[in-house]
Amino acid sequence: MPFSSAESTHLDIQLIKKILEQASDGVIVTEAVPFSRPGPKILFVNKAYTNMTGYSENEVVGKTPRILQGSKTDKEELGKIRACLENGVSYKGELINYRKNGDEFWTSIHISPILDIDGTIRLWIGIKRDISRMKENEERLRAYGEKMEEMVQARTIALADAHNKLSEQYDELQSSIDYAKRVQDAVLTSDIILKAVCPSSFAFMCPKDKVSGDFLFAAKVGTNKVVAVVDSTGHGVPGALLSLVGHQLLNRIVNEQHHVSPASILRRLQLGLKRLLAQGEGEQDIQDGMDVALVCFDAENKRLTYAGANRPLFVANDEGVQQVQGSKKGIGGFLHPSFDTSFKEVEIAVANGDMIYLTSDGYYDQIGGPDNKRMKRTGFMSLLSEVWKLDEIEQQNRVAKHFDSWLNANEQLDDVAVVGIRM
Repeated sequence: MPFSSAESTHLDIQLIKKILEQASDGVIVTEAVPFSRPGPKILFVNKAYTNMTGYSENEVVGKTPRILQGSKTDKEELGKIRACLENGVSYKGELINYRKNGDEFWTSIHISPILDIDGTIRLWIGIKRDISRMKENEERLRAYGEKMEEMVQARTIALADAHNKLSEQYDELQSSIDYAKRVQDAVLTSDIILKAVCPSSFAFMCPKDKVSGDFLFAAKVGTNKVVAVVDSTGHGVPGALLSLVGHQLLNRIVNEQHHVSPASILRRLQLGLKRLLAQGEGEQDIQDGMDVALVCFDAENKRLTYAGANRPLFVANDEGVQQVQGSKKGIGGFLHPSFDTSFKEVEIAVANGDMIYLTSDGYYDQIGGPDNKRMKRTGFMSLLSEVWKLDEIEQQNRVAKHFDSWLNANEQLDDVAVVGIRM
């Protein structure tokens, strides 16, 4: 059942505010027009923006982004920004801006339109990052490189050694800057909450980078226990924000609205994400989405139900390891207006002592092993057949150790999430 318009609007506003306030990058939202002076007025800035610029929210709301411009702000680049706004397209570039105290600083800027349901640009959103340190380091490296070149004939061996060390330091610095600009915190379910809902359980979470697009969700509604593993597409800030959106939607659907049917939860998650991100309503909409494996265990009636969006469920018992398939479609992404939002729900017979496993695809899609190939689901199921009778702590250790061994010297390809629950 779709959300009412009032529910949807309230949900959209609250989610957007939570997302923007938790972003580590500066965020600014402006009116759509005018493009000529004085320009569109600022409607919202987050805390990261005020920390970066020195201005309070009250000092910038109602003003225009020109408040940060000064004598060294590139006029040609400003012309490019205006051209993009007039043509209704995104802009990405770098500019010198000025803080409230007059200090100049370099910023990277990414401006995108926010479209109304009819495709009309309603607002502009800008993401700003302070890249002053990176620029300073680039200048230091350039100056130092020139100095080293002048000394190359006299100090060839010393220069080569120094260059290698400097390159390593530069790579580490670039990595630190990239990581530091991503969203650091997300309101996601921890393995502690999973244990509170399902005491006989474990979670093996192994992100590819510092921020993971995979997350787990666990909640108890009456006698029903709802657990999900979600694999969000996208990387960096978009992936982290999408994870937060998905978690908040699940929290609202399960904990606030008390839906426990897996198929119903996935349908509402589909509709909520589509409505929030305006997917399928314009050429510039966000095409990222999620793959989900979700179960509900009714402890009173000993009834397990499952629904999946491109993610299977694995059941291990004395009869072996079985794979239960869900629906072959994900949550979100490109959605045609006539797209079927229903999902298949399966009731599974389980007995005390059986194990169920929910996973993202990162574990068994990893390349490695003795033949340097993908593990595939068959290899993963073989592992489960070996460990399912062990206690949950030992299972988690074995799953982690096997992945490390399989990975060997290869680069990890994707985020990894494996959740096991003893029935």
